[in-house]
Amino acid sequence: GAVAQGTTLNLAWWNPASGGAWTDVATFVVGSGGNFTQGLLSTSLTGLVQTGDYVLYVPGNTTTVSNLGIALVCDDSNGVGAAQNSLQVVHLFDANGVPLATPTISYLAFAGAGDLDGAALTPDGSQGVLVDRLNTVRFFSKVQTGVPVASTTTVDISAYGGDGDSVAILPAGDEAVVSGDSGDSNATPAVPGQLLVISGINAGTPAPAEVIPVPGNRNGLVIAKDGSAMIARSGANVTVFAIQSITTKAGSLGGSLSHSYTQPADSASNAALASVGDILGEDGREGMAFSPTDPTRAVLLGTSGTSGAQQITLLTGLPGTPAATSAVPITGATLANAVSISPDGTMAVVGTDAGLALITGVDTSTPKMVGSLFAPSVTIGGTSYGFTFVTTLGITLDGKYVVAGAEIPGPAYTLGNGVLLTIPFSATGFSAPVGQLDDVAIPDNDQLLVH
Repeated sequence: GAVAQGTTLNLAWWNPASGGAWTDVATFVVGSGGNFTQGLLSTSLTGLVQTGDYVLYVPGNTTTVSNLGIALVCDDSNGVGAAQNSLQVVHLFDANGVPLATPTISYLAFAGAGDLDGAALTPDGSQGVLVDRLNTVRFFSKVQTGVPVASTTTVDISAYGGDGDSVAILPAGDEAVVSGDSGDSNATPAVPGQLLVISGINAGTPAPAEVIPVPGNRNGLVIAKDGSAMIARSGANVTVFAIQSITTKAGSLGGSLSHSYTQPADSASNAALASVGDILGEDGREGMAFSPTDPTRAVLLGTSGTSGAQQITLLTGLPGTPAATSAVPITGATLANAVSISPDGTMAVVGTDAGLALITGVDTSTPKMVGSLFAPSVTIGGTSYGFTFVTTLGITLDGKYVVAGAEIPGPAYTLGNGVLLTIPFSATGFSAPVGQLDDVAIPDNDQLLVH
């Protein structure tokens, strides 16, 4: 039968090495009239670059992660005009994968939204979810087509907390976990809180399904790329969850539940998690990132004891047996805000109040900071500014560029308060920016998505 517009197809190549095997090398998105276009190249999808036998197929229940060359930036109450209460959709490359000197931007508006604090996207770009401080969860889809679509369906989470803070989505897209900022980690004793599982997203009928108890409030959430682990955090309080597939059953709140969420470790009783330290601010990813290649590894930003020195800690053995390497100082920064790990799992980029830091060896037991902080000068409206207060960032799937957003002091802009840069980087450091987009509403919290 006909393949519907917007469907993502996989292209597999017969690799004769090691006895032969089919290897996915590209993705294609079906357009109008049966036309389809190849996605941009990535570290894992090299595209049509070798002779041989190929097969184009519709995958059964998932797709290979394609490089879309898109950054999604929430309006975290900073936008005006078209950016207000919107998801800003930024196209970073041309059709050949060359960075645009001035990326293009469009706006996906969500009526009635306010202070979009958290965002998450499935690995294939088919399903996205947002949460705002009005305790409303919102949905979007079809990022893989290049033209995302906003849903008018919403889920009210007021019964599960007072301020929607963060959201993370399972790889298949049908379940998401939301933090409504319930509980109080700073009370003595701590007041327990809860996270909320929402199911039915793929069918367009999302609804609360189950609550997950947490020791106190947990404002930040991240889920591993393969959906095997989740980290929930509020400052120095860190909780790790193991996620496992189960036979689909009815949730206690309605909807359906296809995963179990168990808590093997918390900073109250695990020295590795307790060593991470505090982080100023909340919401979004809250200074956390899983390795894209190894779900047992993650990095967390924090402070070093009472000194206030900024550090990044590598956790291994997730989710069941978390262990910590010696924390790496982030020299020159007084506030670390955001972190992302490269697609090959070897490097991390940190956004700070004084520029970008590069951490190598994330796939080893000895990560280290390379060089000094990188803070290029940017010119906006004839005035030069330092690219310093970086609150959110992501890394493109080809592993070549970091896309970072900084709030810029000075006069108000027409459509926001900051600038988005596309910056080349490698294991040896950063290079001069190759793309700059002004008048972007930069979120205070780390939530930018790059696909």
